[in-house]
Amino acid sequence: MVRVVAGTAHEAETGAARIDPAAPGRLRPRERLLGRHNSDGDDRLWGVDRRRKGTGNSLTALKSVRAARPDGAPIRIIPDNIPAHIGHDLPAYAGQPAAQPADACLPIDLNIRPTASSAGVLQAVTACGGLLSSALATAGPTLRAWHWGPCDPEGFAAMGVAEILLHTHDITQGLSVDWLPPAPLSAAVLNRLLPAAPPGDATRVLLWCTGRGELDGLPRQTSWRWEAARPD
Repeated sequence: MVRVVAGTAHEAETGAARIDPAAPGRLRPRERLLGRHNSDGDDRLWGVDRRRKGTGNSLTALKSVRAARPDGAPIRIIPDNIPAHIGHDLPAYAGQPAAQPADACLPIDLNIRPTASSAGVLQAVTACGGLLSSALATAGPTLRAWHWGPCDPEGFAAMGVAEILLHTHDITQGLSVDWLPPAPLSAAVLNRLLPAAPPGDATRVLLWCTGRGELDGLPRQTSWRWEAARPD
Protein backbone atom coordinates (compact mmCIF):
# COMPACT_ATOMS: atom_id res chain seq x y z
CA MET A 1 0.00 0.00 0.00
CA VAL A 2 1.16 3.52 -0.77
CA ARG A 3 -0.09 6.43 1.24
CA VAL A 4 0.71 10.13 1.17
CA VAL A 5 2.07 11.55 4.41
CA ALA A 6 2.81 15.09 5.46
CA GLY A 7 6.24 16.39 4.51
CA THR A 8 8.08 19.65 4.22
CA ALA A 9 6.85 22.25 1.77
CA HIS A 10 9.93 21.78 -0.37
CA GLU A 11 9.44 18.02 -0.54
CA ALA A 12 5.86 18.56 -1.60
CA GLU A 13 6.77 21.20 -4.15
CA THR A 14 9.63 19.38 -5.81
CA GLY A 15 7.58 16.23 -5.96
CA ALA A 16 10.65 14.11 -6.71
CA ALA A 17 9.87 11.21 -4.42
CA ARG A 18 10.80 7.63 -3.85
CA ILE A 19 8.90 4.85 -2.20
CA ASP A 20 11.26 3.36 0.35
CA PRO A 21 10.86 -0.43 0.33
CA ALA A 22 11.77 -0.49 4.01
CA ALA A 23 8.95 1.97 4.74
CA PRO A 24 6.53 1.71 1.82
CA GLY A 25 4.08 4.15 3.35
CA ARG A 26 6.57 7.00 3.24
CA LEU A 27 7.64 9.13 0.29
CA ARG A 28 11.28 10.23 0.22
CA PRO A 29 13.39 12.08 -2.35
CA ARG A 30 15.00 10.73 -5.47
CA GLU A 31 16.05 7.28 -6.55
CA ARG A 32 15.02 6.06 -9.97
CA LEU A 33 13.11 7.46 -12.93
CA LEU A 34 10.31 5.24 -14.17
CA GLY A 35 8.29 7.72 -16.15
CA ARG A 36 6.88 11.18 -16.43
CA HIS A 37 4.45 11.90 -13.63
CA ASN A 38 1.70 14.36 -14.42
CA SER A 39 -0.48 13.83 -11.35
CA ASP A 40 -3.46 13.10 -13.55
CA GLY A 41 -6.87 11.61 -13.05
CA ASP A 42 -5.79 8.66 -15.18
CA ASP A 43 -4.60 5.71 -13.12
CA ARG A 44 -1.60 5.25 -15.40
CA LEU A 45 1.57 7.28 -15.23
CA TRP A 46 3.27 7.13 -18.57
CA GLY A 47 3.17 10.45 -20.39
CA VAL A 48 -0.52 11.20 -19.91
CA ASP A 49 -1.15 14.95 -19.78
CA ARG A 50 -4.42 16.34 -18.50
CA ARG A 51 -5.61 19.51 -16.88
CA ARG A 52 -6.76 18.09 -13.57
CA LYS A 53 -4.05 17.63 -10.96
CA GLY A 54 -3.96 17.03 -7.22
CA THR A 55 -2.64 14.85 -4.43
CA GLY A 56 -5.42 12.32 -4.81
CA ASN A 57 -4.56 11.82 -8.46
CA SER A 58 -0.87 11.68 -7.60
CA LEU A 59 -1.57 8.88 -5.15
CA THR A 60 -3.51 6.96 -7.80
CA ALA A 61 -0.62 7.35 -10.21
CA LEU A 62 1.89 6.19 -7.59
CA LYS A 63 -0.18 3.10 -6.92
CA SER A 64 -0.15 2.26 -10.62
CA VAL A 65 3.63 2.64 -10.75
CA ARG A 66 4.15 0.37 -7.76
CA ALA A 67 1.81 -2.19 -9.32
CA ALA A 68 3.92 -2.06 -12.47
CA ARG A 69 7.12 -2.42 -10.43
CA PRO A 70 6.21 -4.77 -7.57
CA ASP A 71 9.80 -5.73 -6.68
CA GLY A 72 10.11 -2.95 -4.11
CA ALA A 73 12.79 -1.06 -6.07
CA PRO A 74 12.94 2.67 -5.28
CA ILE A 75 10.99 4.83 -7.71
CA ARG A 76 11.74 8.36 -8.82
CA ILE A 77 9.06 10.50 -10.40
CA ILE A 78 9.13 14.03 -11.77
CA PRO A 79 5.93 16.06 -11.90
CA ASP A 80 5.53 18.22 -14.98
CA ASN A 81 4.76 21.16 -12.70
CA ILE A 82 8.28 21.63 -11.30
CA PRO A 83 9.22 24.31 -13.86
CA ALA A 84 5.73 25.77 -13.53
CA HIS A 85 6.39 26.05 -9.80
CA ILE A 86 9.56 28.01 -10.52
CA GLY A 87 7.54 30.26 -12.81
CA HIS A 88 5.06 30.83 -10.01
CA ASP A 89 7.58 31.75 -7.33
CA LEU A 90 9.85 34.10 -9.29
CA PRO A 91 7.16 36.71 -10.08
CA ALA A 92 5.84 36.33 -6.54
CA TYR A 93 9.29 37.29 -5.29
CA ALA A 94 9.32 40.17 -7.79
CA GLY A 95 5.97 41.49 -6.61
CA GLN A 96 6.94 41.76 -2.95
CA PRO A 97 9.71 44.38 -3.31
CA ALA A 98 7.68 46.17 -6.01
CA ALA A 99 4.69 46.68 -3.69
CA GLN A 100 6.59 46.48 -0.36
CA PRO A 101 3.82 44.86 1.73
CA ALA A 102 4.73 44.80 5.40
CA ASP A 103 2.79 41.80 6.67
CA ALA A 104 1.68 39.42 3.93
CA CYS A 105 2.28 38.06 0.47
CA LEU A 106 0.45 39.84 -2.32
CA PRO A 107 -2.88 38.19 -3.25
CA ILE A 108 -1.73 37.31 -6.76
CA ASP A 109 -0.69 34.07 -8.44
CA LEU A 110 0.83 33.42 -11.84
CA ASN A 111 -0.15 30.04 -13.20
CA ILE A 112 1.37 28.63 -16.37
CA ARG A 113 -1.32 27.05 -18.52
CA PRO A 114 -1.42 23.26 -18.17
CA THR A 115 -1.64 23.00 -21.97
CA ALA A 116 1.69 24.83 -22.45
CA SER A 117 4.44 22.96 -24.27
CA SER A 118 7.75 22.27 -22.56
CA ALA A 119 9.36 25.02 -24.65
CA GLY A 120 6.59 27.41 -23.69
CA VAL A 121 7.00 26.63 -20.00
CA LEU A 122 10.74 27.31 -20.20
CA GLN A 123 10.10 30.60 -21.99
CA ALA A 124 7.67 31.58 -19.27
CA VAL A 125 10.20 30.70 -16.57
CA THR A 126 12.82 32.80 -18.38
CA ALA A 127 10.40 35.73 -18.50
CA CYS A 128 9.62 35.33 -14.79
CA GLY A 129 13.33 35.43 -14.01
CA GLY A 130 13.55 38.66 -15.98
CA LEU A 131 10.69 40.13 -13.95
CA LEU A 132 12.47 39.34 -10.70
CA SER A 133 15.76 40.71 -11.98
CA SER A 134 14.12 43.93 -13.13
CA ALA A 135 12.28 44.43 -9.85
CA LEU A 136 15.45 43.96 -7.82
CA ALA A 137 17.54 46.19 -10.11
CA THR A 138 15.42 49.17 -9.07
CA ALA A 139 15.19 48.29 -5.36
CA GLY A 140 17.48 50.10 -2.97
CA PRO A 141 19.38 48.14 -0.29
CA THR A 142 17.24 49.56 2.51
CA LEU A 143 13.98 48.36 0.97
CA ARG A 144 12.06 45.79 2.99
CA ALA A 145 9.09 43.65 1.95
CA TRP A 146 7.40 40.79 3.73
CA HIS A 147 8.56 37.21 3.48
CA TRP A 148 7.86 35.77 6.92
CA GLY A 149 9.27 39.01 8.22
CA PRO A 150 10.94 41.98 6.55
CA CYS A 151 13.18 40.81 3.71
CA ASP A 152 15.72 42.85 1.74
CA PRO A 153 16.35 42.70 -2.04
CA GLU A 154 19.33 40.41 -1.52
CA GLY A 155 17.06 37.92 0.21
CA PHE A 156 14.56 37.88 -2.65
CA ALA A 157 17.41 37.48 -5.14
CA ALA A 158 18.82 34.56 -3.15
CA MET A 159 15.42 32.86 -2.99
CA GLY A 160 15.00 33.22 -6.74
CA VAL A 161 18.44 31.73 -7.36
CA ALA A 162 17.67 28.89 -4.93
CA GLU A 163 14.43 28.04 -6.72
CA ILE A 164 16.22 27.77 -10.05
CA LEU A 165 19.23 25.84 -8.75
CA LEU A 166 17.36 23.32 -6.63
CA HIS A 167 14.46 22.59 -8.93
CA THR A 168 16.73 22.36 -11.96
CA HIS A 169 18.67 19.79 -9.96
CA ASP A 170 15.43 17.93 -9.23
CA ILE A 171 14.61 17.78 -12.93
CA THR A 172 18.08 16.71 -14.07
CA GLN A 173 18.27 14.02 -11.39
CA GLY A 174 15.04 12.50 -12.59
CA LEU A 175 16.25 12.58 -16.19
CA SER A 176 19.63 11.07 -15.26
CA VAL A 177 21.45 14.19 -16.48
CA ASP A 178 24.79 14.84 -14.79
CA TRP A 179 24.35 18.38 -13.46
CA LEU A 180 25.01 20.05 -10.12
CA PRO A 181 24.32 23.59 -8.92
CA PRO A 182 27.43 25.75 -9.47
CA ALA A 183 29.47 26.20 -6.30
CA PRO A 184 29.61 30.05 -6.34
CA LEU A 185 25.83 30.37 -6.62
CA SER A 186 25.32 27.64 -4.03
CA ALA A 187 27.64 29.50 -1.65
CA ALA A 188 25.71 32.73 -2.17
CA VAL A 189 22.41 31.00 -1.34
CA LEU A 190 23.91 29.40 1.77
CA ASN A 191 25.44 32.65 3.00
CA ARG A 192 22.18 34.57 2.67
CA LEU A 193 19.46 32.04 3.40
CA LEU A 194 21.06 29.22 5.42
CA PRO A 195 23.66 30.88 7.66
CA ALA A 196 23.73 27.92 10.08
CA ALA A 197 24.75 25.48 7.33
CA PRO A 198 27.75 23.30 8.14
CA PRO A 199 31.08 23.96 6.41
CA GLY A 200 32.11 22.07 3.29
CA ASP A 201 31.70 22.05 -0.45
CA ALA A 202 28.96 24.60 -1.13
CA THR A 203 27.08 22.50 -3.67
CA ARG A 204 26.98 19.39 -1.48
CA VAL A 205 26.06 21.44 1.56
CA LEU A 206 23.19 23.17 -0.24
CA LEU A 207 21.82 19.85 -1.46
CA TRP A 208 22.11 18.39 2.04
CA CYS A 209 20.46 21.42 3.66
CA THR A 210 17.45 21.02 1.38
CA GLY A 211 17.04 17.27 1.80
CA ARG A 212 18.61 16.36 -1.52
CA GLY A 213 21.78 14.56 -0.47
CA GLU A 214 24.00 13.09 2.20
CA LEU A 215 26.81 14.96 3.96
CA ASP A 216 29.65 13.41 5.95
CA GLY A 217 27.49 11.10 8.01
CA LEU A 218 25.07 13.82 9.10
CA PRO A 219 21.42 12.77 9.28
CA ARG A 220 19.44 13.54 6.17
CA GLN A 221 17.43 16.75 6.39
CA THR A 222 13.68 16.31 6.35
CA SER A 223 12.71 19.96 6.93
CA TRP A 224 14.31 23.34 6.44
CA ARG A 225 13.42 26.99 5.96
CA TRP A 226 15.02 30.05 4.46
CA GLU A 227 16.28 32.68 6.87
CA ALA A 228 15.14 35.42 4.51
CA ALA A 229 13.81 37.97 6.98
CA ARG A 230 16.29 40.68 7.85
CA PRO A 231 14.95 43.57 9.90
CA ASP A 232 18.15 45.64 10.01
